[in-house]
Amino acid sequence: MGLNAIFLFVGSGLFSRVLIKITVGSGENALAVQTWIYKYYFSCWAGNLNGSLLFAIRNILFWWLILDIMYRRRWVIKL
Repeated sequence: MGLNAIFLFVGSGLFSRVLIKITVGSGENALAVQTWIYKYYFSCWAGNLNGSLLFAIRNILFWWLILDIMYRRRWVIKL
């Protein structure tokens, strides 16, 4: 994860902001996509504490996969 660390930092921040801005549903019942994913995929069967842990692990694995693909294709973002 250290090879493209700046990409990881900026990408994960932007991605989480996008997930918060996009909503599912309408009106007062609208949920942010991030909240919806957590609520309906993780906390419903794993509980609040373990669901939060699994949600965080899923985020780490998602970004690790992206960085692994970048590493295998030798894509390095340098400043």
